[in-house]
Amino acid sequence: MIKRLAFSVLLLLVSPALGASVSSLIDKGNEAFDAGEYSKALEFYHEAEIERPETPEIYFNQGNALLKSGKYEEAVEKYNHALNTENVDLQANAYFNQGSGYFLQSAYDKAINSFERVLEINPDDMDAKYNLELARNSLREQMERQPKGQNQQCDKENCQDPQHNHDQEQQEQKQMKEEQAQQKESGEEGDKNEEQEKQQAQEQQEVDPNEMSKEDALRILRALEEDEKKNQENKKQMKIRSNYRGKDW
Repeated sequence: MIKRLAFSVLLLLVSPALGASVSSLIDKGNEAFDAGEYSKALEFYHEAEIERPETPEIYFNQGNALLKSGKYEEAVEKYNHALNTENVDLQANAYFNQGSGYFLQSAYDKAINSFERVLEINPDDMDAKYNLELARNSLREQMERQPKGQNQQCDKENCQDPQHNHDQEQQEQKQMKEEQAQQKESGEEGDKNEEQEKQQAQEQQEVDPNEMSKEDALRILRALEEDEKKNQENKKQMKIRSNYRGKDW
């Protein structure tokens, strides 16, 4: 676990040079901070900032209250503003707490940089040395736990993060599904056309009951000829019978 947070600068803000109104707001903010009422402390510090926005110590106090509230990212931003000072002690404390904020976000590489800056100002800061080694070890463990290529996949031309690859994969899958749907639709349309062609061919092969086939016509014609022949024979027989003269009795 990281060692200490630098809160001593809070007391430096209570100065007559800041004005009675600002000093009063800072006093109230400090009292709320000491009582663990960090949201209330932030309200007083914000009012002080409105009156004296150029005061880096106010941003440092805000960063401390935000850090205690678990709002690490916002705290780091306030510490960046607090670094705009010629007060080296304030700079060292701001870098120290900034490193703590990065560490609590698991941004170990940035935490390492902040603690190194502390040691540039104060090489004898043992807590900063301890936190620096802790951040380095945490970064090493973090890198060992991550599968190779998890954060980014690089080639000679560019790098793509996992989200980009995921979106590209989804796009390719979507395109594949669309192509499959088109192929299926084309196949169904082809089957439909083929079925229609088969049906038309079958209909063409079917005999229209109202039409007379050639065999039926010949059969009827032969039947008519047979009937005609029979009629002719009957007529002959009738004629022969009519010429017959038998004996008179």
